[in-house]
Amino acid sequence: MGKKIPMWQCLVVILAMLAFLLWEIVICKDGEGHLALICAAIVAAIVAVANGWKWNYLEQGIIMAISRSMQAMLILMMVGLLIGSWIPGGVIPSLIYYGLKVLNPTIFLFAGCLLCCTLIGVGMGLGINPAMTAEALSVAENTVKSHNYRLYKKLGVENRVQAVNLIREGGKSQP
Repeated sequence: MGKKIPMWQCLVVILAMLAFLLWEIVICKDGEGHLALICAAIVAAIVAVANGWKWNYLEQGIIMAISRSMQAMLILMMVGLLIGSWIPGGVIPSLIYYGLKVLNPTIFLFAGCLLCCTLIGVGMGLGINPAMTAEALSVAENTVKSHNYRLYKKLGVENRVQAVNLIREGGKSQP
């Protein structure tokens, strides 16, 4: 184990990475940053070894980072292969064409509202905080609160737990 790397050396590595990326994108006009990132990794390794970190320890860290991200990389590669085969086969244009036939622009907003309401209802049924569900759907929390208030008033309940219990009981209203 080496010593803690000073902040100025960390900034040198970051600035070197930015300089390599600018060189690769602006001067070489390649638009690809692979070589620049490899050069920045070499600078980072030099700084780490200069501060007493052993190469074996750095190599183990690199391998662990790659193994942790390998599943996501494989998924992205499979999606890329799938899309790459769908485009020449005409699947993507067909999906767009038939999707626009099914989801007519005149009912688009209604369908979006219905989908959001359904997903918020599912979230409430699962006991998930409506604010979290609304945030995931990009709906304002106050909108959900006002709709919940109206829903609770119509159901004759005071909170989410009572609403879920009422639904589980088959909609039998409490006295």
